[in-house]
Amino acid sequence: MVMGLAPIFLLSFIPSAGRLSFHFAFWPGLIFGILRVLESALSTQIFPDWVVIGAGRYAIDLGVNVYGLMLCTAGYLVGAAINYKQVRPHAGAKV
Repeated sequence: MVMGLAPIFLLSFIPSAGRLSFHFAFWPGLIFGILRVLESALSTQIFPDWVVIGAGRYAIDLGVNVYGLMLCTAGYLVGAAINYKQVRPHAGAKV
């Protein structure tokens, strides 16, 4: 979940970011966290092998965090772009 909050705080200067950006960043982070806990609790593999970064005990955690942070950041920026298109007046419109 914390990885989903990182883009919300670090990219809060983007004026078009709104509720959609929050949801696109927060929920994937929460889902990745829940899946990681389930993976450990059930002693099963949920994430594929290509997610692992490095070697050792925490290689899967590093991979999930790096790829999850990239996904959450992309979701935040997509939400800001969608909101920007909805808020921005059209070129020929009178204001």
